[in-house]
Amino acid sequence: MKSIKKVCNQSDCQHKGKLQTITNFYRNRKMKDGRSNTCKDCIKRNNPRTENYTPRMSEAEQKEYVSDMSSFIKANQELKRLNLYGAV
Repeated sequence: MKSIKKVCNQSDCQHKGKLQTITNFYRNRKMKDGRSNTCKDCIKRNNPRTENYTPRMSEAEQKEYVSDMSSFIKANQELKRLNLYGAV
């Protein structure tokens, strides 16, 4: 049987555009060939639940993002509260 090979589309992939066996890609029914375009190694590296995770934002950027999101959520909650009691 012929071995099917594929290249990962991530620019920072550790395999650097080399052909990999199709088993190194997760299944994805939406893709034409039935496999993901990103190899398993890249997916694992970019998953925050794994040991090898490298965040795309610095800690300062993450703190700023979280504070912005929390203020956004508080403002939304206040608007919903005001809307429920008829005061607009």
